[in-house]
Parts: sequence; structure tokens; C-alpha cells
Amino acid sequence: MDQPDDSADQLAATRAILPSEFMRQLRPDEFSDSGSEPAFILEAYELEQRLEYVTARNETHDFEIFCRKLCERIVCKNLKPATGPEGGGDSKADSETFAVSDEITTLHYVGEANSGSERWAFAFSAKKQWQQKARSDIEGIAATGRPYTKVFIATSRYGRSKDVAKIQDELSEKFGFRVEIFDRSWIIDRVLTHGNQDIAVDYLGVGKRNEKARVGPADYARSQQLEDLEKEIQDPAAYAGIEAQRVTDALLAATLSKELERPPFETHGRFERAIRIADQHGLLSQQIEARYQRLWTAFYWFDDFDLLDREFDAFAELALGSPAARHAERLANLLQCLITAVAQGYRSAEQVRLLERRSALVARLEFLAGQKDRPNNALEARTTSLMLEITSLAFDRRDEISPFWQEVEAILEAASGLAEYDAERLSQLIEEVGPLAGNDPAYGELVDKLAAFMGKRVGEGESGRILLRRARRLDTNADRLEIIRLLGRATHQLTKREYAEELIEASYMLAVAYRGTGTLWAARAAALFAVASIIADSEHDSHPSVTLVPALMLLIWIDIELRLLPEALDAIRMVNGCRKLLPLDDASKVRVDERLKEFDGVLTCQFLNSSADDFEVMAGLPTVLERLGLPMSCGALLYALGYAERLGERQPEEEPEGGLEGMFARAANQPAGDLGGRPLVTGSPQPHSIETRVIGMRVAVHLSGSDTALLAGQTLLAVIDTLFATVIGLRIGAFVERFDIDLVESDVATAPSVDFDGNNMRAKLHWPAGSTPADHLGESGTHSQFLLLSTLMLVATSLADRQKISLEKLFREESLLERVSAAVASSNSRIRAMNSPASRLTDWNELSLERFPPKADRPVIVRVPEADPEEETISERYATGDHRSVEVRSILDIPQWEQARWI
Repeated sequence: MDQPDDSADQLAATRAILPSEFMRQLRPDEFSDSGSEPAFILEAYELEQRLEYVTARNETHDFEIFCRKLCERIVCKNLKPATGPEGGGDSKADSETFAVSDEITTLHYVGEANSGSERWAFAFSAKKQWQQKARSDIEGIAATGRPYTKVFIATSRYGRSKDVAKIQDELSEKFGFRVEIFDRSWIIDRVLTHGNQDIAVDYLGVGKRNEKARVGPADYARSQQLEDLEKEIQDPAAYAGIEAQRVTDALLAATLSKELERPPFETHGRFERAIRIADQHGLLSQQIEARYQRLWTAFYWFDDFDLLDREFDAFAELALGSPAARHAERLANLLQCLITAVAQGYRSAEQVRLLERRSALVARLEFLAGQKDRPNNALEARTTSLMLEITSLAFDRRDEISPFWQEVEAILEAASGLAEYDAERLSQLIEEVGPLAGNDPAYGELVDKLAAFMGKRVGEGESGRILLRRARRLDTNADRLEIIRLLGRATHQLTKREYAEELIEASYMLAVAYRGTGTLWAARAAALFAVASIIADSEHDSHPSVTLVPALMLLIWIDIELRLLPEALDAIRMVNGCRKLLPLDDASKVRVDERLKEFDGVLTCQFLNSSADDFEVMAGLPTVLERLGLPMSCGALLYALGYAERLGERQPEEEPEGGLEGMFARAANQPAGDLGGRPLVTGSPQPHSIETRVIGMRVAVHLSGSDTALLAGQTLLAVIDTLFATVIGLRIGAFVERFDIDLVESDVATAPSVDFDGNNMRAKLHWPAGSTPADHLGESGTHSQFLLLSTLMLVATSLADRQKISLEKLFREESLLERVSAAVASSNSRIRAMNSPASRLTDWNELSLERFPPKADRPVIVRVPEADPEEETISERYATGDHRSVEVRSILDIPQWEQARWI
């Protein structure tokens, strides 16, 4: 290890503590709990003596086996023993590598990874004239003509470093392959300092196992888990279809090796294996985490300052290229390690380029902190910046810490209601700076505010849990409205990272309840929030939870009912990816396949009932549907477009009753083919309308077709659905058939605003061009303007048992503010879950391998639905709060009537 010349004096003066000593004191549970007695008793002089007299004791064969086993552990795993007489026999080598596939080589954690494809030879000797023996062995191996790229010589004799280097260079140059010589010093070092005493005991018979050695309970459990993991990891077929899971297990194996305090080469090898697998099959977060854990372990377990310094920049490039503030935080943690090394005198600030590296990190954190559309991420970045500032202050031994309290208070205030923010991290930071604060009264006030904040956060979370438990006990059909009221409050109170699991469950249940009432845009907002929350939670793990699959399934059902075709295809593509990447068991995969078949069937019914205009925009979809694993809907669309002759293998094996015409007619007549008057929503870039129906009234939003208009319009409908969802149970009904909203983008407007025309049942929403709903979260922003428009519409279009609606009572008893907040957040959920503000059918058409323009003589399909005697009556559906059970047919314009004062 390179250190300044005066390092010894400096460390003695400052009483520096090694990182491993500090970490052992801080986190003793992450270190071995076995006794101090070594597992093996073997002294250097014993091993040296045994190596000296290998020939005299006629133990040449044992020595060769020992050397091969040692090289298998240190150099490469895939060695085969030589056959024939001692000394290499006819092969001239005592051992050589055997070829293994790249997949298997990747799974090795000892030796060099490329030894699976290169051919290496090994020769072992105990002869006293080791130089002469090395030359003759190399000549014999070269004479075989085999394409060796490396040859290793292991000798039981000492060799001077100068002599060893000279012979290596001489023979490498002469024979064209690399030669490496391992002498007795190398063998003793690798056995005693690298934890390989067991090989010497087992194969040389020197030393013994220590009967006094005690394995702690934690180490025993870790060893068992590590053994099980290694069996799985080493099996190339164990992770077929779920390769990302192998990354998780490989990283866990490295962590267990670290906590067992296995030799550095073994633990490093496991981390390097995890990195290789992550680079091949893992997510970016896994690639970053594997590298981070390797460097963190090198510093705090093995006191390896050089490795961290050497690889810091490469890790910084990867971490700072990620959009997640959590990865920048990982880099900040490693920067703290460098700061510690400088503070303790192990390195100078100039050696580790502290200022330069800190500046790059600070610049990235400032950028992330300014992202308004990702408030949680931005606040995490602000917290990391604050941590760096306080660390720098302590490092510089400055006293002016009071100015930071204002920033901490601002972070506390901003953290209220943010689901993913790690409040515990901020709490820990405030506690740790206590010694720096001394008796500062401002710090005392800050601690009081922190206590109140954490108390409120925990209190709200527990309250949300109570509401969730109550909702679980209700009937999902009969009690939909009450479930919406309960979970509307619960999701608001559970929006803390500590309650992420409960928040996801509540959002899923809320989406199901909204869907049951027919308020599908509200259902979609809740389902999107659940999907985005699961994905966000996975940023702290290796891959998303398997709960992502049912959440996506629910989202697909809702998108199909809304006829949001491109959005449904996006979600189906994600489900296909989850089936391959997530650790689903066989039964779960079967259920996924069955559900995808159901989606395929419903889309089949919808396509057969589509309009001529719909067919024009779906001409490129057949091959896309086939590639997504939707053969039935692919065939139905081809038939409807007039390409029955192209069905080919898509046709059923047996001739269906009535032929293809009869088969598709029956499909068109299925209940799933009832489009409910909903238009196909393609995400067209041209001006178009999207709509919903609440308490019998159609509400249409007319928009330009830009990304921001699409997102704002869909979010507005989600807010309208949310507000109207439960009023149907309060005997509130609409007296107008239709309400129109014009969403007008403005280059001048800096915030959304509403013009309301109650006489003509129309409103205009002025929207700042190029902005998303998440960009306007302050006062007079998205939340207030969407809520204002929806409330004005409710008052202007509806009556409660012929009486005016009490808004105060409505907002108090129906949890409208909390529910609307969640609906507004759905815009950010869409971006978070799908990495884009909107999906368009034109994007899918671009992926088409072939277009099928509708033919003039395409078949005309007339839907003749069969009556279902078991179908719920309209009154039964109305009683459970289903908005689809009501439709207004007004023969009187009530506002105009009242203005005329006829009565």
C-alpha cells in the first residue's frame, strides 16, 4: 500500500483508526461471530519444512495434487489432472485447463474469468534444481505444439525475485506464451494469508484442524445459506428466464462471504462475479449496486484505500449517469470514505483529488434537486447535498453549522406527504450532527420539529393501516363506495416510504373499487400509482416485486375497457417482460399466460366491433399483436380488415361451426364486444376528444394531441371521475346530458386557469404549453384548478334530491381532497411507470412488419348480442354505485328554464 513517507508518524500522532476497526465497532452484526480461535493450526515453519522435504519423503504425488488444488482456488477453477506417470506423463504438463462455456466461466469467482476459453498448462516440481526443471518443463510443453497461451510453474523451492522475473521473461519471449513461476514464498503466502490452510491440511498432511474453534450461530446460518446459494448460482440452467435473479443471489453470496470474513480474494472474487453477471443480465441499478458494495467492502472490511481511489472515477461515471438520486447518494458514501482516509491521514486530499471529485458530485446533485416532476428524487438529492455540506464543515473543522438548520427545516417541510422519501435517513443525519451543534438552541428546536414530524408520519401511517384493514373486511361488490371513501383517506396517510407495501395494496384495492363503479379514469390513476410505486420501491432492490404483475394486469383491464389501445399494448409488453425477468414459479407463469389469453379474447371482440375509422388507424397492428403473443386478436383484425386469406396457421385446427364468418360473428356478439359508446383512444397527435361518463352525464375533454395535452387531459378526467365516484351513493344526479371542456395550450400562461360557462355547460382550461401536471403543484396549480373545475361542474350540472349540494359536507364526508391529490399524482405515475408522458398508436405502427389497409370488400360485422338472463339489472348496478347504470336524457334545459323564471 502506497502511503506518504511520514504516514507512520502522522498516524501515531492522530491515533488513526483503520476503517475495518471502525466498522466492526459500528456494525458488529455484519462481521463474523465465531470465536477467535482459528479453524486450522498451521505455522509457517511447519509448511516450509514440509515443502523442503517433499522429495526426501517421497511425497511428490501429494505435492502435485496440493499444487493443483491451490491453483484451482487461486488461478482458475477448470483444471484437469494429468494421467500417466508422475512428471506430466505424455502430456508434458501436470495439469491443464479444460474448455468451458462463457456462461459457466462467468459463474466462477476464483481465478481469471477468461481461463474458460484460453488453454493454459501447469507444471509442478519439488526438485532442488528448480531453474533447470522449469526450463525443461517449458520446453517439453512447447514441444507438444498445443496452443497454450499461458504456462504456470509451481516449485517447492525458494527463488530470488530477480531470478524468477528473469526466467519468466526469457521463456515467455522464447516460446511465445506467457510464463509465470510460483515459488515457495508464493505458496506459503497463498496458504497462510489467503485462508487456504485447509488445502495444506487435506493434501499435504501438515497442520491440523483446531478442535477448539467455535462457529457462531450467525456464521453457521450464513455458511448454510452461502452453500445453498452457490449450488444455485453454479447451475447454468437454474435461472432460465429470470437471469436478473442470479444477479441478486450473486450479490447476496458476496455479502455473506464478507460477513463470514472469508479471505479477501474469495470475497472480492464473488463481488467481481456479481458485477459480471449484472453487466450481462442485470438492471442498471444492479450494476451500480454490485460495484458499490465491492468498493464499500474493500474500504471498510479490507482497508483497501488504493482500490477505492483507483476505481472511484469509473463508478462515478456510472452512478452520475443514472437519473436516480439514490445512485448519486451511493457515490456520496464512497466520497465520504475518501474524506475519512484524508481526515485520518492515510491519504492527502491532493492524492485522492478530493475537491475535483466532490465538485462533479455536487453539480449532479444540484441538477437532480431541480427536477420538479420528480419531487421525491429531488428531495433525496437535496438531502445528500446537505450531508456533503455538513461533512465538509466537520472536515474543515469549521464551527458555523447553524446556517444548515434552515435547509434541514425546509427538507422536513417538503417531505410531508412524499411517499418514497427516506425520512429515517434525515433523522439519522440530524442525530449524528448533534456533537457539532453543541448547545445551539436552534438545534434543539430542530430536534423538536423532527420529533413532531416523525411522530405525525408514524401516526398517519398507523391510521392508514387501520383504514386499510377495515377496507379489507368489506364486500368488494356491495361496499364499493365505502371502500373508496376509506382507501381514499388511507392512501393519503400511507404515502410514506416506511409504509410502501401497504400503500401499494391500498392503491390496488382502490383501483378495483373505482373500476367497479365505472369511473375508469379514476381506476386507471390508482392502478398507475400502484405500478409506479412498485417500480419505485424496486430501485432499492435488485428487481421489482412480483406484485408488479397483478398490478399491470389490472391496469391492462382498465385500459382495454377505456379503449386506450396503445396504453394497453404498453402494459402487455411490460407483462411479457416480467414473465421473463421476475422470479415467478411455474404456477404463476401459467396464470400469466391464461390472463394474457383473456386479454387476447377481449381485444378480439372489440376489434370485430370497431368502426371504419378505427380500422384505418389499426392497419399496422396485426404483426405487432402477433409479436406480443396475441394471436386471436391478430387473426380477428386481419379478418375484419379483409385479409381472411392471410390467417394461415392462425385458423383453428378444426373447421368451426358456420366457418370463419360464424366464428367471428359469435365473438363479436360476446358481452366483451360491447364498446359502450366509447371511442377508440389512439393518442393521435391531431386534435381529438377523450371522455368519461359520471352520474349519467358525458364529459368530453377536447385537446390538441400534444404529449402535454394528452397527459393533462387524462389527469383531468381522473380528477373528475374521482370527485364524482361516490356522489352517486348520495342520491345526487345530473340533469344535463353532456359537459364539454376545451383544453387550450398557451405559450403565455405560466400556470393552469379555468374559464367556466355554466349557461352553455362548457369550460375552458388554459394550460401552459410544454408542462406536465406535476410541474404545477403549488398554490393555484394543477390540484386547485382541476378541483375547482370539477366542483363547479358538479354544482352546475347536478342536484341532490332536488336540493342544492352541500359542498362542505361533501368534501368532509367523502375524503375528496385526499382522493383528488392521488388522482393528480397519476400524471407523474404515468411518466415513472412507462418512461414517457403518453403512448400513441402511431408509435406501435412504426414497429409493424407489414401494413394491411382495410379492403373495400372487407366483411361487414353486425353485432347482435344475446340476452344474458343472469346479468345484473340496472337497479342492482345502480345500488352498488355503478355509473354505467345511469344515462341522462334531458328534455329540458334547467339552467335556461330557471333564468326564464317560469316558476
